[in-house]
Amino acid sequence: MAKSRQISLAMIACVQLGSADNAPGCKEPHGKDCVLPHIVDDQNSLSPWTNWKLKFGKVYESAEEEAHRCDVWTTNTMNMMQVNEQNISYSLGWNAYSDMTMDELAQFRGFIRKDTPSMINAFGATYRGNFEHVGNLTDLPSDVDWTMTDIEVVTYVKTQHCGDCWAYSAAGTLESALAVANGWTTSLSPQQFVDCSGAGSCSGGGEDRAMTWAAGNFVCSLDSYPETGQDGSCNWNCDQVITAGSIYGIYSVTANEGSLCAGLLQRPISVAVAADDTFSAYSGGILNYKHSGKSNHAIVAVGYGYWNGDAYWKVKNSWGESWGLGGYALLFRGKGGQGQNNVLKDAVGVYVYGPYNPSMYLTDMQGVRVYPPTSPTLSQVVV
Repeated sequence: MAKSRQISLAMIACVQLGSADNAPGCKEPHGKDCVLPHIVDDQNSLSPWTNWKLKFGKVYESAEEEAHRCDVWTTNTMNMMQVNEQNISYSLGWNAYSDMTMDELAQFRGFIRKDTPSMINAFGATYRGNFEHVGNLTDLPSDVDWTMTDIEVVTYVKTQHCGDCWAYSAAGTLESALAVANGWTTSLSPQQFVDCSGAGSCSGGGEDRAMTWAAGNFVCSLDSYPETGQDGSCNWNCDQVITAGSIYGIYSVTANEGSLCAGLLQRPISVAVAADDTFSAYSGGILNYKHSGKSNHAIVAVGYGYWNGDAYWKVKNSWGESWGLGGYALLFRGKGGQGQNNVLKDAVGVYVYGPYNPSMYLTDMQGVRVYPPTSPTLSQVVV
């Protein structure tokens, strides 16, 4: 009886606590359906908790489980409300993960970068060098956005189901490199990286190692090798998109604003970020705050620019379209440190052979200039 009363009180709390009357508006830019988190909505017969469950199709196995999720959702909602009341440049909001604890959300990260003494040891024989912009930042275009190109360079936002963000970052970066080089692309399989590459698992891994593995193997389409949300046995019976030998190699990007901007003029870049509770609840504006912790989540940087005079990086996540700006975020861009949420710290690009690659140069371990080829040989054809 006492247990049932606890459940009932928890459910009542989800309906009756708090008020949204004084909540500030969603920070720009934001999605067209932006609604700031709140506990009570007297203009609707349904509670915010019920509306949230309906929007995201949440069905729980038991009353106990729903009561627990209701408590977590209420705590998360009230925390977001407190943040949104501050004079800041971003908004926090509900998404499909708003009933999960921070420990549970940690399962949807999974970035693990091995600390090694050299780039060759870190990336293997496919490491082609380092990319660095040595001129002034003002010499570069003011903005670039690979999601707005005439041909598809950035594929649709995906939803990971375990700690394989690294595999999604690798797949997304390869998809874009393929498009830049050859004028077309398609969604690649993160699950193949989980099952076959040895670069990681559903408990974490490295996108750099996944792309290194791809250089000597073939990469399949997402449609032919879908995600299962768990570790599995390698399945080679899938549709090849990038064949073995079609990747020239991967390269690091110097950790400063000018180099990442210049790198993004070439193609989208894999990056790692510190994804804490604020990052996890981002819903709009330019994310600019003092984050804590080390990089723990791999995503893809797809551009940079300005919003009302404020500089930003545009990044693509793998937490579905309910997160952020339809699956994207704008991170503050400015001088100093490792960038917002460490975005500058672990940037890695990949170069796929093709006739449309822009000219670029890298420097090898001895500082000697390296000139990537612009066209594939007969043995390096992307099917």
